[in-house]
Amino acid sequence: MTFRLKKIEWRELGIGREALRQAAAPATKSVDLDEPLPEATMKSLNQDWARRYNLQLDPSLEPCEALRSRLYREFRKGQLTVIEARKVKSIITVAQPKTQGSVTLGDNLHLEFEKEEGIPIKSCVEYYLQMRVLAHALAWAGNYQVDYEGGRYWMMDLSTVLGYVDVALRNCIEFAGGSMLWLQRNDVLTRGKLATYVNRGMPGSVAMKQALHETHLEWRSPLAAPLVVSSGSGSPGTTKRKQESSPLPGGEAPTKRPRTLKADRWATVSMIKGGKRLCKPYNDGRGCSNSQCDQMHACDVKLPNGKPCLSRAHTRVAEQIMPQVVAVDAVETVTGAMFRPFLQRRQVRGIILGGGSPCQGNSILNTGRKGLADTRSQQPQELVRIRQELQDLPECATLEIVTFLENVASMPREVMDQYTAWMGFPPILIDAGACGWVQRRRLLWLGQGRCGVSPRCTPPDGWVWVESGTDPPELRWEGPKPIPAKVHFDQSFGPLFDAAEVVKAAGQGAMHPFTREFWHPCDRVKLVPPEAAARFYQDERRFPPSAYTAESLLWRRDEWRQPGPEERAQMMGFPAQCLQAAQGPAAVRRQRQNSMLGNGFHLPMIVALFCLLPGVLSMKVPRPVFDLAERKLQERLAGTVWEPGRLQVFPGLLSSDQVVQSMQRTVFGSLPISANVWQLTATRLAPLPVWHLQAFTAWAVGRGLTGQRYPGNSRKGLDHLLPPGVGKEEHIKQVFRQVCTALLPLDEELRKFMVHSAVKVAAEKRPAVLAFLTVILRWPDLQQPLQMLQGYPIVGALEPSGVFRSIPAREALPKEEWLGDAAVAAVERIESSRPPRFAERIYAATVLEQQKQFCSPFLTKRCMDERFGKGQWRPLQRFLIVQPDGKERVIDNARKTLHNSSTAMMETIYTVHLDFIPAVIKQLAHRLQVTSPGDWSVFHPWAHFRLGTDDLPDAYRGLPVCPEHLPYSAVAVWVPQQGWRYTILWGLAFGLESAVVSFNRLPQLGIAATRRCLYGLAAAYFDDELAVEVVAAADISQQALRLLFTSIGAPPQKAKGFAPSPDRHYLGAAIHLGSVMTTGCVRIQPKFATVAKVAGRLRVAIANRCLTKEEAGKLRGDITWMFSLAAGHMGRIAQPVLAKCSSDGPTPMDDEDVVTLQVLLRIVLDCQPRDVQVCGVDKVPLVIYSDASFEQGVLRLGWVVMCPGTSYQPQGGTCEVPPEVIDSWVPRRQQIYPGEAIVALVIPALLPDLLRGQDLLWFVDNESATSTLIRCVSSQCDVHEIAQFSHYLLNSLDARAWFEWIDSESNPSDGLSRLGLADEWTQAQGWSLTSYTFPPGLSRGEFLQSLQVSVV
Repeated sequence: MTFRLKKIEWRELGIGREALRQAAAPATKSVDLDEPLPEATMKSLNQDWARRYNLQLDPSLEPCEALRSRLYREFRKGQLTVIEARKVKSIITVAQPKTQGSVTLGDNLHLEFEKEEGIPIKSCVEYYLQMRVLAHALAWAGNYQVDYEGGRYWMMDLSTVLGYVDVALRNCIEFAGGSMLWLQRNDVLTRGKLATYVNRGMPGSVAMKQALHETHLEWRSPLAAPLVVSSGSGSPGTTKRKQESSPLPGGEAPTKRPRTLKADRWATVSMIKGGKRLCKPYNDGRGCSNSQCDQMHACDVKLPNGKPCLSRAHTRVAEQIMPQVVAVDAVETVTGAMFRPFLQRRQVRGIILGGGSPCQGNSILNTGRKGLADTRSQQPQELVRIRQELQDLPECATLEIVTFLENVASMPREVMDQYTAWMGFPPILIDAGACGWVQRRRLLWLGQGRCGVSPRCTPPDGWVWVESGTDPPELRWEGPKPIPAKVHFDQSFGPLFDAAEVVKAAGQGAMHPFTREFWHPCDRVKLVPPEAAARFYQDERRFPPSAYTAESLLWRRDEWRQPGPEERAQMMGFPAQCLQAAQGPAAVRRQRQNSMLGNGFHLPMIVALFCLLPGVLSMKVPRPVFDLAERKLQERLAGTVWEPGRLQVFPGLLSSDQVVQSMQRTVFGSLPISANVWQLTATRLAPLPVWHLQAFTAWAVGRGLTGQRYPGNSRKGLDHLLPPGVGKEEHIKQVFRQVCTALLPLDEELRKFMVHSAVKVAAEKRPAVLAFLTVILRWPDLQQPLQMLQGYPIVGALEPSGVFRSIPAREALPKEEWLGDAAVAAVERIESSRPPRFAERIYAATVLEQQKQFCSPFLTKRCMDERFGKGQWRPLQRFLIVQPDGKERVIDNARKTLHNSSTAMMETIYTVHLDFIPAVIKQLAHRLQVTSPGDWSVFHPWAHFRLGTDDLPDAYRGLPVCPEHLPYSAVAVWVPQQGWRYTILWGLAFGLESAVVSFNRLPQLGIAATRRCLYGLAAAYFDDELAVEVVAAADISQQALRLLFTSIGAPPQKAKGFAPSPDRHYLGAAIHLGSVMTTGCVRIQPKFATVAKVAGRLRVAIANRCLTKEEAGKLRGDITWMFSLAAGHMGRIAQPVLAKCSSDGPTPMDDEDVVTLQVLLRIVLDCQPRDVQVCGVDKVPLVIYSDASFEQGVLRLGWVVMCPGTSYQPQGGTCEVPPEVIDSWVPRRQQIYPGEAIVALVIPALLPDLLRGQDLLWFVDNESATSTLIRCVSSQCDVHEIAQFSHYLLNSLDARAWFEWIDSESNPSDGLSRLGLADEWTQAQGWSLTSYTFPPGLSRGEFLQSLQVSVV
């Protein structure tokens, strides 16, 4: 007896007689979904398919009748199911022979059946083909129309479902590297949502779009970890799992993943009381993707009291970015009573309450906007509620409560009127597009009571009220530059527009407003050009269609892309670090970051708005100055140079007659100036109190200095700190202005003696004022005023100025070897050479200089020979560089043309460092006896630290060349269609060694006069001037600086001057003084643009695996400067790699070089700010003594860690260096040098918790190792790596080390390095002693490889 059963899987068979009885029973009336449709129905549906599509499908892609019938019945019944891809069969698959199965049930009873086998799928392409078959079946079965929400829709159309299949394959290749399992997971998810919506009555064509919208992020999320798949034939009963692909060769055992260092500097907690663990991916920015995660999702930051934060309102990253922000889930939960405890503890001036409410119900981008009928548009009522609750609090009875609201300007009029009624005052309009980058038209309400900001409020600098009668009134940016002035775009992409031109056009041409990123509807596609619509679909509809117009995208030739989150943040005025709190996989994190910015403010717009705030606040009458304070002030001034009347009788100060006589004899003695002019000058100076400008001289004499004319310390300039003026600044400035006016006749007379080059470039300079300052300050540089008239020498032996540090003069190349035949040959080589790189741009830059009168018209070689004599002139050769800010600068290569070799310098310049700023504040805190940050507000409320910056005009070009050296100041330039031509530079060339010293003499005198005469805390780095302000609401230093340089004829450029502010950029660094009053620290960090530039160059080098000599030089300079600001010498880790790139062509890099640059890229991206403590109790440093011994081939290390002045028990340690580690070093007879250095790597690796956040005083008894650890560089490659990685570890632990040499006899770790714990002297000290195993991963190469993890 044999039964045949079809479409039954083996595991579904019921074994037993009851199962047999059910299988043999007659069929019920219910229809099997897989049974073929009736012939007439099938024929009709095929005709409809051919009539609509007229397609002839390949048999391998044409679905079988059973599949088509099943889907047709499911569509009609509204019961769509998700069919596994392996069960999707085409007509070819069905035609293949079936596999028979048989089971003996006993008693001569046999059960025969056909096995149901799925189609094996081994790749994403095979899965895609199965999806194509299913897509054809869905389109065939859904080829009819249904009614839905008042319209007629196709149940399913072919273009929709095939579009889904093609996008799925493309995303699989792009985001998952062709992972079939990733494709299967997302396909099942999407079709599951499709089935859900179809079963709810939605047409399949509409349901498919909705399903794609909800799974948009999953389809663009990269494959985070290898997925697993069932082994064997894919039977559901199989539980064995394996990885889709293994990164290891076959048979190779997996290696232990090296431990990586935490990227941030927060002390964290891993487990709380009770054993509950805290989720690390949730906290560190990766985002927890495990839906079954049993770890606690709470902030893991360890608070100062040692307890974990455990806040669920933020993560560790959010705590790092905005530590003072308290997050709430909904504004409805906020009440005025919440603020009572805070208001009872603190004294506040007022409260600013407000924000931006949801705009979806108001925005014109929403074609279905409902205005006030949308509940989201009602949220400003919550603002009114909280304001009223605050006003009802007794603690707020005397406070001013300012309310603020922001929303879209495209809102309906009735919405604006309602918001105005709620707020109590009308709005103003600001369009961020006027700032040059991105459109963002917003209505803004700001005010208190019934008084809001309006055109009666004075706008900040650069902002104007537009007089166009608009309602509401518009505040617009019309400044000279965009805000921000520059934006760094990655990968050489950039916008098509010029932001400066957009500013001039009042915002026309700026980018489309930034919105949230999600699957946008197509209702506005018809409003944009076809090419924008195409880009909209190509980019998966992440943003509105109008965001894909050409001016709203970034371009690199024909390639385009949307701005990234960091680029959007820059254009919106936010630091890129504010986006770090977004978590999740890359695509999800990017979507969240873009949405954060889309929901956020345009920061410059908000800053401009709040600058209007004083116009709506009530006036506060300041308390009068009491006589008691005045008397105390007079007591403090007694005996100082500021005591009234003291300077008039102070001995040794110069009178006006003595000043004039000194100018006549020592400065301009060689010029035949009329005696009448000198007499007139003395007469004009006589009534002026010039003693006020000599307060520094009196102060120096009062301190016990010798008072000699040329004191030894004058070569180094002034001390950084001068006593600040108290109430006399304006009087002294007025004296200085009167002096400059009195010297006008002398300046007019001196102009008669100006040489031609001085007339061209220094006509506005005032040599008489320079001479007056030289005399009044007892300044050693007596040559400068005269050289401003008669020019500066540029070659030969240059007489020292007495201002800078003296150096031994090197022997200059004799003039007869440099000129004559050598000069003729040099000119001939230029004439026969090809045009240089960037020849046209060099020519354009030179023409621009000619227009500014910096150089002569172009001359031929013949003209030059006739003018100077053949062989008696020698030109410079010019090349061009592009500066980080995009500005092009021409440089004259004086080294190549031997101009510098023909120059003998007897002094070298020194320049100011950024540490000048904290040094000034620290000295002031010491003098004012400030022992903690809180002392500033309690005892010195007048103090408010700020920085102002300025830039001098023309720089080198503003100083003339003396006539005798003009033959050597010619420049060779390639002129199009003419060939080589020559122009004579009237000012100093950028590239001359002598020009560096000659130019810096001017700002050095100006800064000294600003400090000594006008009481300004100022400094200069070449032509970049810095002013440090101390007194609140008084820009004493910057005003003094500008007055001084304007008076000598070099007024700072207004466009490049920035008013004093607690946060300011200077020399490529961001300097923050706002925290001095709270934390006692000055923060210094590289600018975001600097980090982005260095990271971009590193990424290009890593991608290309090669570097040119020019690229390596730029990278070396950028890295050195960047790390000198914040992270010491860590940038030197790549020095050996960059040193290899010395040839003119590209130098290829090997794998180790690439890994080194990858590590450097990680260091750059993780570069942390440098905090310099300027007040408060200094840290007690840990003192470390280390030593090493190398005897009989055994290298033993020893160290002692102490903390003097505390109860800390000293710790001693020792370990042996394994032979395999020593073998990885360069072979040496004695390995003591690397052994002494590697202790600085071993201790941080063994004792990270002990060293974290500490200042270290580290003694080493090997001078070579000490020098290497200080300079962080060595010619020995292995020791270089050791020093670099030790600095890397110390920096990652936020530990600062100062290395010093100590002799072996005084080193307490000497015994530990020789005998280990057996040393008797060490045992007798009562220290805590431990013998350690050498930490793994510190041999040469291993540490570098371990750092490679998670670098890119």
